[in-house]
Amino acid sequence: MEDDSVAFALPEDDSVQIMVGTDGQPAGPMYLVEDAAAWAAEHAIIPVVVPRYEIPGGAVIGLQGPGGNAFYVFDQPDA
Repeated sequence: MEDDSVAFALPEDDSVQIMVGTDGQPAGPMYLVEDAAAWAAEHAIIPVVVPRYEIPGGAVIGLQGPGGNAFYVFDQPDA
């Protein structure tokens, strides 16, 4: 995401975040995983709705949940 976004996370655990932005991407929760590309490959049955893109220190992939809502997996190995 660009400078037009902000993330909200619990102070005790940053493994789940909500990102709010004006980039037109579907809204949804973000889940921290060890490797976003590997996670998506292991769950290839889940449709990708936002292709992998870089963020500071890592990457994000947007997927479609069973109800049609978006959710995201992200990694930050360089953070």
